[in-house]
Amino acid sequence: MWSSTRIVALTPSSVIVQIPTSDNFRIKGTHMQMIQDNQFDGRIRSDPYRHVADFLEISNLFQYGENQEEAVMLRTFP
Repeated sequence: MWSSTRIVALTPSSVIVQIPTSDNFRIKGTHMQMIQDNQFDGRIRSDPYRHVADFLEISNLFQYGENQEEAVMLRTFP
């Protein structure tokens, strides 16, 4: 029924993978301040989905170099 030689994909130890990014950008101070003011505290009444939505909204307020938005989000997500 099942072949003993079937190929199974490797499962990574973590689903979060650090992508290679260039360091040719500088995160703006006001951007970092807004991110720090909106940190997730993990309390019972805190909504993690709202926190991520707020993070994305704040991140969309700032423009960085071409194709750098994802790298900035990965660096600033607390």
